[in-house]
Amino acid sequence: MTQSSADVIDKMIAAVHARNCSVLLDILSEDASLDDWGRRYTGREQIEAWLEKEIVDKGIAVTVMKTEAIGPDTVLTVLVHDGASTTSSHVAIKVTGEKISDLTIRA
Repeated sequence: MTQSSADVIDKMIAAVHARNCSVLLDILSEDASLDDWGRRYTGREQIEAWLEKEIVDKGIAVTVMKTEAIGPDTVLTVLVHDGASTTSSHVAIKVTGEKISDLTIRA
């Protein structure tokens, strides 16, 4: 993982904790895509609706347990906290330039 990718990912995690959709949208490429357990969202408008519903409304926070580079992706193993429960997920992040171009969330 490059320093640029690490900086973008750190910014993403901080924005999730702050529930700041503006920052999250700013670090996405124009044609970014998000796959949340098979549900696909493409472009900032669809991803913004997902962020509001899945991050902001649920009060999500994450704890990064492990970070590893797998091919062009950085894969985070995270604990996802919603106030009522905690689950484990893997988030594959592809950074292109200084923007996130793809996010894939799985178990």
